[in-house]
Amino acid sequence: MSRSFKTAIITTLATIFVALSTPAHAITNGSMYKNCKKFADRSFEYSEPTDAMCLSYFAAIRDSGVTICAGWKLVADNTNELDAKIQISEFRRMEGVGDQADLNAAIQHYVNAMQEDPERWKWRADMGVLESLQAIAPCE
Repeated sequence: MSRSFKTAIITTLATIFVALSTPAHAITNGSMYKNCKKFADRSFEYSEPTDAMCLSYFAAIRDSGVTICAGWKLVADNTNELDAKIQISEFRRMEGVGDQADLNAAIQHYVNAMQEDPERWKWRADMGVLESLQAIAPCE
């Protein structure tokens, strides 16, 4: 293995480790937008460690949203209380993501949304990412 290839692997693994050990809301929309825009501009071709960070961040929030959507549907299906069904339905709508969420489409949606609204750049990225995932694959 060449030295540059080893360096790229170590840098990528370090970036992923840091990204995964940090709470999902610790990054701002501005930082996420800048990292994901480069990835989207290259037609989602992986070439930089920040590409893995962008993709893994979206994947983590998608996976959490899919779990919420599917898990709470089971709870709703097994209760007879109307108030509980309404509350569960609202929670699933707010926090859930459909299991067919295409990550590249969600990243492109996010990049477009953040490009149009730089006022949101100082806010936490997790809600903007969730909104984009839900726009592509809502919890039904």
